Amino acid sequence: MSDASERDRFWGHAAAFGALWGALEATVGSFLHALKVPFGGTMLAATGAALLIALRVTYPRRGVLVAAGAVCAGVKLCSPATVVVGPMVGILVESVLVELACLFGASAPAAIFGGGLATLWALSQKVLTQIVLYGAPVIDLYREVLKRAEAWIGLAPSGGVRVVAPFAALVFAIGATAALAGRRAGGARREAPLPDGPHPQPPLPERRGGSDSRSGASASRLGDRGAGGGRLAILALSLALLVALSTTRAGLHAPLGLALVVLAFALDRGVARALGRPARWVVTGAVLALFGLWLGPRDAHLAGHAVSFAGALAATTMLARAAAIVLLGAAVMARFPPAEALARLRGTRGRRFAEVLVVALELVPTLVARLGEARREAEAQSPGLRHAPRRAFESLVAAVAHASALAESAADSLGADREELGGVSEQEVGT
Repeated sequence: MSDASERDRFWGHAAAFGALWGALEATVGSFLHALKVPFGGTMLAATGAALLIALRVTYPRRGVLVAAGAVCAGVKLCSPATVVVGPMVGILVESVLVELACLFGASAPAAIFGGGLATLWALSQKVLTQIVLYGAPVIDLYREVLKRAEAWIGLAPSGGVRVVAPFAALVFAIGATAALAGRRAGGARREAPLPDGPHPQPPLPERRGGSDSRSGASASRLGDRGAGGGRLAILALSLALLVALSTTRAGLHAPLGLALVVLAFALDRGVARALGRPARWVVTGAVLALFGLWLGPRDAHLAGHAVSFAGALAATTMLARAAAIVLLGAAVMARFPPAEALARLRGTRGRRFAEVLVVALELVPTLVARLGEARREAEAQSPGLRHAPRRAFESLVAAVAHASALAESAADSLGADREELGGVSEQEVGT
């Protein structure tokens, strides 16, 4: 097999499994988010680790896991979700961790280590995100909660280590178990050859003339010029608020944050909608204020109990900071949309990845439908709550098999597209 054909297979597998991972993020992730399932991010990370290990077993090439993670992150970037930066970072870091664990093959110890690292990273990212959004007070809040948890359970004081260590071990075990299941699914796929006959063909994007693309992009920029001013204003105001939170007294932070939100809705409602539902902010603020009153330094009395007004004010600072960061990210994403970034890759060294990403985006609906079919087939064969783990594994095996078939078809299509582009280039040189 030539180097070019092998590169086509490499990117075909990255596109298919990256799209499968993105499809799971869109279906299972949306389900977990809608139901507010605790530690839903950990469960998604375990599922992603299972897919990555299955890919490494199915196609044992170094670097393919990072490539699939980049494709999945690109799919997430192009999704209609308002919060994409955090999940993209999580996907990329998880793929790198599993890739490092499987440098010398997807053995059972490597799968256990990679899956455990992936789920621990998901938990750590959640804490790090809260620190970025709400600031350093989150660290003191967690530390105080862990100390009190030790006292309630009756453990010897250890700064929270005796509480965190067993929980981290449980999270590691969840990821390791999922990764071993992915290893078995990949092994089942390798032992069962692809069925004869044509596989589902992923559609490739139509190539249009450069003048049309440039004129379309110019029209888009002209039409977007008015909205761009509001987005830049929101960006500047968000940065100004972040500076003000560190230079003004805490009593001003709530009105400053509210003023930013009001101005954001006045300047660009599309960007402001990234804040989500007001009820979520009200609930979060109430919880933070209660924790602040309870865990902060005692400086006042309320209904005969010593409380911390300084802790409650710290909650308003945390909320204002979170609003500023969310609006800042939304303004940047709206001002520099992903579609425009992909269009700029055409004609550059990044053109290949842009083509692979478009193929992956076209595959997502097919894979979502296949996931639903696999779930229904597994439920028919193994009904009942007792067989839920078996159904999950059977669905994983079916999804991996379908993604493998699509990977080979995507490789063929990418190879044909590459040869066609090469022929076009030779004709242009001849003329």
